Amino acid sequence: MDTLRRVLLQPMIDESEVRVKRAAVIGGGTMGLGIAQVLALAGIDCAIADRTLGDAVRSRDRAGALARSFADAGLWDEDAVARVIEHIR
Repeated sequence: MDTLRRVLLQPMIDESEVRVKRAAVIGGGTMGLGIAQVLALAGIDCAIADRTLGDAVRSRDRAGALARSFADAGLWDEDAVARVIEHIR
């Protein structure tokens, strides 16, 4: 478990090398939400496009809920949760 926690808490993207400022993810399923979370953690504003506006809003809300559950499990800190909520639109 310690190895898993260490891997999950390591920065996935070195922010000093990021040139992308905005991105769009098509689809708010499992893979789309994972991609959106990684982008958000790197400080990239991310829009989730889904079949309908309602689906996109639900996907965005689910990304925030997943981030919260990761923090509750001790995998992410509060800053990571805030970044996901701030950067996913």
